[in-house]
Amino acid sequence: MAPHDRIRIALIGTGKRGRNVRLPAIRMMSDRFELAAVCDMNEETVYHVAAECGVPGYTRVQDLVANERLDAAAISTPGDSHHAIGAYLAER
Repeated sequence: MAPHDRIRIALIGTGKRGRNVRLPAIRMMSDRFELAAVCDMNEETVYHVAAECGVPGYTRVQDLVANERLDAAAISTPGDSHHAIGAYLAER
């Protein structure tokens, strides 16, 4: 798969599950996925992970969507927020 054919994915939620489960999976499949950005409400965490990965970091999903061209998102936030985030992303 050519680099331009990879799926541009954002990681939404950079807490334990996002950093320790989803991010390593995205990195392991770098032939298929290009990590485009990370997003989390916690500024300290998101900017640390963003710097570590060399991608933009956002504290608002709205800003993420406005500034990035995404094909997919890995939502790693508390379960009760998945529907709202997923619905917002699907609409855009």
